[in-house]
Amino acid sequence: MRESIVRRFAAARDGRLGTPRATFWLSFVILFVITAMWSFANPLMGVVDEGSHTVKAAASARLQFTGDEEGLPSGNGTFRVPELYDQALTLPNCFAFSPDTSAQCQQDLDGDLAAVTDVPTSAARYNPIYYAIVGIPSLFPTGEATLYLMRLASGLLSAALLASAFRAVVEMRRRSWLMLGLMLTITPTVLNLASAINPQSVEIAGAIGLWVSLLALVRAPDPDLLHRRLIRLTVLSVLFVNSRALSPFFLAVIVATVVLSAPWSNVKAVVTDRRSWPYLSIAFVGTLAAVVWIRAVGGLSNSGEILYPELTPTRVVGDTLQQTAYYFESLVGVFGWLDSRMPQWSYLLFAAVLGVMVVIGWTLADRRNKLVLLGLGGVTLLLPAVLQASQAPYVGIVWQGRYIAPLAVGIVILAAFSARDGQLGVPERFARSLVGTVGILLVVGHIAAYTANLHRFVNGAGSSWLRLNSESWSPPIHPGVLLGLCALAWAALAWFAWSMCVERRTDELPEARDPRPAIESAVPGDSLPSQAVPSR
Repeated sequence: MRESIVRRFAAARDGRLGTPRATFWLSFVILFVITAMWSFANPLMGVVDEGSHTVKAAASARLQFTGDEEGLPSGNGTFRVPELYDQALTLPNCFAFSPDTSAQCQQDLDGDLAAVTDVPTSAARYNPIYYAIVGIPSLFPTGEATLYLMRLASGLLSAALLASAFRAVVEMRRRSWLMLGLMLTITPTVLNLASAINPQSVEIAGAIGLWVSLLALVRAPDPDLLHRRLIRLTVLSVLFVNSRALSPFFLAVIVATVVLSAPWSNVKAVVTDRRSWPYLSIAFVGTLAAVVWIRAVGGLSNSGEILYPELTPTRVVGDTLQQTAYYFESLVGVFGWLDSRMPQWSYLLFAAVLGVMVVIGWTLADRRNKLVLLGLGGVTLLLPAVLQASQAPYVGIVWQGRYIAPLAVGIVILAAFSARDGQLGVPERFARSLVGTVGILLVVGHIAAYTANLHRFVNGAGSSWLRLNSESWSPPIHPGVLLGLCALAWAALAWFAWSMCVERRTDELPEARDPRPAIESAVPGDSLPSQAVPSR
């Protein structure tokens, strides 16, 4: 009976709504609605360092890529932008780091907001590509609406990158584990960053798309999808590698991990296929451009002056490892100026569902992928300590859990692929049921996170959850409406993800697949026919 219901949903969804293109657009719309709800639930500049990134975005849109750093701390600079962005820097001053203070204390924007002035930012050396895109609305009439439009532009970009991952999953057969892994990587922190002006929104969303698309390319090869997948990978890699200073290094780790996890014959088939060369060349040029920018502006350099001599490598490594639990919480959901948190039970909820996915993936993985998962987990755990040990004497302890997100999401996605590829003894129905169950839990967890963050800014974390009065902050849309729309959007995303796990009839018919001999594949039925990828 239950399987019959599932099939009926599948039949209703088949046709145009079941195509990869429709999957992209539907997931894109739903994800954008969710990020938009987060954008309106956060007061302007209410996300950590958003003011500095906003200044950089306004400057980059005006083709000011480097600022005047004279007399300023290393990495800081001033740009000639409208007065609006100077005032925006001070908007969070009254509530940042004070979780019991609502955002109602923000001062009003006043004066000639379009007057051009020198405005400082700590993001002066950041790569301008992301900023130039989200800064486009700043070229229009200035005001609060301009800042919200810049946020929405960032949300659009992140939603598109995440939607590309949904499309990549739907292009594969036996995708229930993959859909589960993908949904688990979209944590409240990911959505909160996507709703703000912050380059890490693109870095994390791009990393999720890269992990899924790269693993699909070499572990579920399909000659008919090669061109489309390479286009997607090229866009993802260029945007990702040009987002932050550590992104080129993260890209190298991602590529190396994917290569180690896949059959070498599949990797070789992609690299030696001449159709791949133009896309690989563009990705290489994009990566080279990112490295050149970092070297030219000193994106990873510091002042060279030791300001914290007491922060010895041994102490920093020990302190960083002790913060592992907090870093995990930051990856899941720490908002505002690191002063807005989810309910404690929701952290346990996310830890449980993420742990289940990783344990299942590890259990079903072959020996090689067990080693790859172990290695990636070790790098994710130890890299923050290594990086901080080298920089802490100069800049202090500055690491945040979300900085390692591009690698952390890979653990979950790699576990999902391992579960899929090793699930010969596990029925697909079990994985699909798990997607439905976890989907419900994710809706509950995400709504709890959204509600807690909204309450923190409307009334303050320690105040009433129900009252709205003159001391309450009023977001652009009524809090009740925001909460309702966010809940509906998350319910739609969970149902959509579950329904996409039921494969279309044409996917299940053996005669619909290419009957020609195939080269080695990670799993039976997902192979790249050797005759279909000629070198020419």
